[in-house]
Amino acid sequence: MTELPAAPVSVPLAGQLEPAEIQAVVRGSFGWYRVCYEELLARSPAAAGSVPLRFAILGDGAVADAAVDTARSTLRDATLERCMVAATTALRFPGVGQKTTVVYPIELSPGG
Repeated sequence: MTELPAAPVSVPLAGQLEPAEIQAVVRGSFGWYRVCYEELLARSPAAAGSVPLRFAILGDGAVADAAVDTARSTLRDATLERCMVAATTALRFPGVGQKTTVVYPIELSPGG
């Protein structure tokens, strides 16, 4: 565009978040997940496994319907799961105007 339009112009936005955008937000907030895991390690020092998180990213970037996918989880602990869900619910993503549904596996191990 070389000049300003006289009337409003519609600018198309991406329909949903890209995987790299989702990964960047989750990894950038991994400290909250680490706190959850360290609380579990205090009770069970050898605990390790995968906690798949299922959640929706709303059009404004807020998280809704966060839960652990218990059918796929290999690290089952109710306290850990509640903490991981709370950490996920607190995440904020870029708003793209459309809901994006995500399953994000978090791998946890004592040395990692």
